[in-house]
Amino acid sequence: DVSGLSSAKILTSTGVNRENVLMFQDNLVGAEEATLLEGPVSGIKCHYCPGMVVSMGKSVSDGQLKLMTRPGIKRWNLGLDLDAARELTRLCRIAAGADIKVFRMLPDPGKSGKGDFGDMTPRGCFVAYKNAQRITAGHVFVPPWNDRFSQGAAD
Repeated sequence: DVSGLSSAKILTSTGVNRENVLMFQDNLVGAEEATLLEGPVSGIKCHYCPGMVVSMGKSVSDGQLKLMTRPGIKRWNLGLDLDAARELTRLCRIAAGADIKVFRMLPDPGKSGKGDFGDMTPRGCFVAYKNAQRITAGHVFVPPWNDRFSQGAAD
């Protein structure tokens, strides 16, 4: 008898090593591009972007990188959050060694001013993909300024 039980909001796969999979990794089969995002809502919103996959966080594991450097992939579109400066630098270095071009997708700042692909429309996400800027290991990425210092808070 299941009366009175609520339905599950989410089901988690057990026995899956998260470091060796990307959410939506089937999108990489036969793809020439990998579009990497951090979270599932951002991934769903960016479903029009070619080879869209989700790392489930700003850090990309070696196993996930292996999936993104598979033969045939020539371009990475990185839609990581604005605070992922170190990871962007690391990914650019790895891509250079694998002869993969890297482009950075920037989200619309939106109402919050923080910018998040999950807050955008699918069309807005595709426009961000089309407007992505080429980046290399020689670029310097600076994390966003922390507003608490500009507001006079003690550190």
